[in-house]
Amino acid sequence: MAQSVPGAKRHSIIPAFSERAFIGAADYYAKYRVPYPQDLLDCLLAHCRIERPSRLLDLACGTGQIALPMSRHFTEVWAQDLEPEMIQIGRRMAKDQGLTNLIWKRGRAEDLDAPARSFDLITVGSAFHRLHRRKVCNRAKLWLRPDGRLAVVGSNSVWTGVETWQAVARDVLEKWKVQDAKEQIRHKTQARETFEESLDQSGFHIIEARNFATERHWSLSDFIGYCFSLSGLSPIVLGSKAGDFERELRQKLTAHSPDCDFGENVQFHLLMCRAA
Repeated sequence: MAQSVPGAKRHSIIPAFSERAFIGAADYYAKYRVPYPQDLLDCLLAHCRIERPSRLLDLACGTGQIALPMSRHFTEVWAQDLEPEMIQIGRRMAKDQGLTNLIWKRGRAEDLDAPARSFDLITVGSAFHRLHRRKVCNRAKLWLRPDGRLAVVGSNSVWTGVETWQAVARDVLEKWKVQDAKEQIRHKTQARETFEESLDQSGFHIIEARNFATERHWSLSDFIGYCFSLSGLSPIVLGSKAGDFERELRQKLTAHSPDCDFGENVQFHLLMCRAA
């Protein structure tokens, strides 16, 4: 049985997130999310044996943070997300970049209809905790070719960052974040497990676990844009409270860091897996 990394976060086995938590966030998501570093993307490719017509499946793809840069290396890329605005903007970005080999799928990852033994690589970026992981992993085993790989990638965030300015921001975000009361109850009552446990219980073996670090320096306006990309904090979700949220966040962060230079060490992580 797989051993969890000491201190690894435990997530609800069955997700309890609102399906509309990212409504209105897609434009901010595309513009302000920190892109995956090239060495991480290169590592994904290093694990793939692309010697034939090849196919990538990017689950919970957002606006294409993995699907778009990786599409140049695959014959065909499926990009799936629940939020229609994410798909719409991803399509627009693909068109702007001249990418024609992407197939966009709107819906739940758990419900995706995909052919068996058809993907060389399946990726889940910054969203594994939001999925019914065992159900998705069990389906991924059917979708992958015999030598295919499943990659779980993500990074730390303002919610887990260790900088003092991030703690100041977190207090404001937690105050204003919109979260359904039933959702909060489900989170508190659900059994929990780490990503490693989810993968192990679903029959996947981790063959490489790596971290990739990059420095990020935010302007105040860019960081606020990033906050609007978070679930439960888009201007549409906040509604009439969006202006008050932004004013308080600006005030608290400016008081903490008058030079308005907000730096952090972004730690990306990768779990590369194969079926056991």
